[in-house]
Amino acid sequence: MLITIIILSLVQGITELLPISSSAHLMILPWLFKISDPGLAFDVALHLGTLLALAIYFFKDWLRIINLGFNRRADVDPKGFYNHKTLWLLVLATLPVVIIGLIFGDKLETWLRQPLITAGSLIIFGILLWLADKYSKKITTVKTMRGKDALLIGMAQALALIPGVSRSGATITAALKHNFDRKSAARFSLLLSMPAILRAAVLEIKNIAVIPLNTLCLAISITALSSYLVIKLFINKINKIGYKSFAIYRIVLGLVIILAYYLRLR
Repeated sequence: MLITIIILSLVQGITELLPISSSAHLMILPWLFKISDPGLAFDVALHLGTLLALAIYFFKDWLRIINLGFNRRADVDPKGFYNHKTLWLLVLATLPVVIIGLIFGDKLETWLRQPLITAGSLIIFGILLWLADKYSKKITTVKTMRGKDALLIGMAQALALIPGVSRSGATITAALKHNFDRKSAARFSLLLSMPAILRAAVLEIKNIAVIPLNTLCLAISITALSSYLVIKLFINKINKIGYKSFAIYRIVLGLVIILAYYLRLR
């Protein structure tokens, strides 16, 4: 059990913030290796570790974003990432997933938590990510984005309720489609993920409470540390490495899942 917790925590920390779908990995690993699926409550508990890493990494950014959002006389962001509209664009982009969540709750994700659906989502959105990265003009930044951009990226985030789509994969693909540069797409995606992860954790807090405290602390700690390292590498290196490798990984993983599924039926 300890090894399972460590493996799943590392997988969550590495995959949640990359455009390769943590939900797919957390569902498929138990299915492929015939270990008990820890379920959605444990998934959300792991998300707390990711949320902690995001809060630490973007703490100063959020202070600047909130200050600029409520105080138009505030000094301009010294790093040039944000402006007075950034906070409200993040709020606007969060609305679609909140509305979908109110309508379906976690039922949609539970209904669709199936290997072939996950594999199809990995492949389809992998191809879309590849194309979006290839053809994006890469001229838009978080500071120059419009309300229309924020709303469409938020609508893309709502698609992440389908296992295999990936929250970061969907939002980054939408951002690239609207000509964001690679780093700005990653930054806005990570910032936008925080309210959604927090909402999921709050809604599942009763189920999380049944997880033993030592298990919860271990999972959160491992996930937080690995997530923080991933954030630093992702933000610093994405302009250079691009998203093609993530797209290829998604497609290959999806094909492996399909192959394994049909081999098991024989």
